[in-house]
Amino acid sequence: MPNTEPLTLAHPAVQAAKARWDAAGKRSPRKHTLTFEDLFEYFKVNCVRQTAIAVEADLTHQRIYQIYNYYFRELFGNSSGRDRVKSCTLEGRLVVVKKNENELLADEDIKVISEKARDAGCIVSAIPSLSTRNNMPVGSVLQAQVSINGHRCLIRSSTRASTFGSKRLYCTFSLSHSLLEISEAVVFYTHVEGFPKHLFVVPSSVLLAAVFGPSSTKKYKNIYIPVEKLPPGKMRPRINYWQYEDAWHLLPPKQD
Repeated sequence: MPNTEPLTLAHPAVQAAKARWDAAGKRSPRKHTLTFEDLFEYFKVNCVRQTAIAVEADLTHQRIYQIYNYYFRELFGNSSGRDRVKSCTLEGRLVVVKKNENELLADEDIKVISEKARDAGCIVSAIPSLSTRNNMPVGSVLQAQVSINGHRCLIRSSTRASTFGSKRLYCTFSLSHSLLEISEAVVFYTHVEGFPKHLFVVPSSVLLAAVFGPSSTKKYKNIYIPVEKLPPGKMRPRINYWQYEDAWHLLPPKQD
């Protein structure tokens, strides 16, 4: 059975490394004051650079590199100094991602949508922006988009409605063909004064087929969602949106 004991100074692997350190010190007295315990605490933190330790110990960076590789590298998953710098960068960016996620989910409309989704048993989170160079988070999060149970969803909301020459009132939403292609659903939130609020969870595939069609060359198109529950009209809506009202079941949890 693998040893799952936390990596502390009392861990057997750490004690074995310290024994090697002590034995080497007896053979050749060291010219610096840093102890094994000092170095262990430094190396436990990915964001402590080897160059900073070298300055503290009044040693060359090459010597700290050698010490790390010989006594400590195996303790920390065989991670190189470069790997640890990357981990430090990622840790810092994830902190920023969490801050930006909290700000995004505090948005008035997205907060309503998130609460409704969570009431239905869904997990809602922000989607980090990724670097095109190495696919790592850059710190920001995508706006007007969230992950619901692992599904990338566009968020669209409207507080205004128009008649468009008919007796029906519609909320107008502009849709991007390119965004629909990379998302799995669009959550529409209509909250027009004087009318009930509604949430519609519509699969992107439905919108692409009904709104754009296979031969469309347009990048953007408008759709019109009625503020009252009415049967589909001849022109608007092309989709019976009411079958998608609060349809959170269309976003089942994804397997990792």
